[in-house]
Amino acid sequence: MLKDILLFIFTPPGIILWPGILALYFWRKKPKQAWGWLFMGVLLGWMFSTPALGRVLSTTLISNVKAPMNIVPENVDAIIVLTGGMKYVGNAGWIPSAASYQRAMVAYDIQARVNSRVPIIISGGKTAGVQYPSEAKVVSDLINRHKAQITPTILEENSLNTYENAQEVARMVRDRGADTVFLVTDELHMLRALATFRARGLDPMPIPVFTINRGKLDFSDFMPTMAGAKENYAAMYELLGLARYMMAGYVRWADVFYTPAANELN
Repeated sequence: MLKDILLFIFTPPGIILWPGILALYFWRKKPKQAWGWLFMGVLLGWMFSTPALGRVLSTTLISNVKAPMNIVPENVDAIIVLTGGMKYVGNAGWIPSAASYQRAMVAYDIQARVNSRVPIIISGGKTAGVQYPSEAKVVSDLINRHKAQITPTILEENSLNTYENAQEVARMVRDRGADTVFLVTDELHMLRALATFRARGLDPMPIPVFTINRGKLDFSDFMPTMAGAKENYAAMYELLGLARYMMAGYVRWADVFYTPAANELN
């Protein structure tokens, strides 16, 4: 509930609506303040609908992703992939979302490159309800239908969010005696995911799935668009998620702002 309220306040259209409400409140008594709040609402709505600001917020998240320096890819014990949703398509049943499919494809590609016998742990529970399949099962079934070779896959089907992903997978990894793992998820989600796993005692090598446009900014990127609003929403979702996890004690400052060299000295 708190996350939804914060997202509404700090992303369009809420970021336009709350200054508008304040403008209406001051309209009769203090018209100058009312015009000021109205202008602020329009300005914030414009800014948070531009691809340019979305790029700045996204870069803030991506630039803070740090990898441990002592991992040798050939020695990896497991590849962890976090699902990113699924959807029901009628007679065909449930299929992975585009994010889930892309993450799984990257994980299987990495598996083929390092060692085809390294297990892939697909983490994602029954987010649509207990009567429906888990995200991990839906992703696994689709991959199995499209891949001829048999690859070792382990399903984690209890988690419903990133915090639970880390809890469940960390336990599974420790039970297997593994200590060198890769973590596959979207690049915007990677910082929060890494911090949450580090807080559970794992220090994975990040394998981000690229989703952000890396081309040069031009004039059109400073104009409000639906795509820009979505980019800003996605970045704000992760930034607010990080803040919420820190306030809840799920992660520590050191888990988020991680320095590999300092970590190795401890």
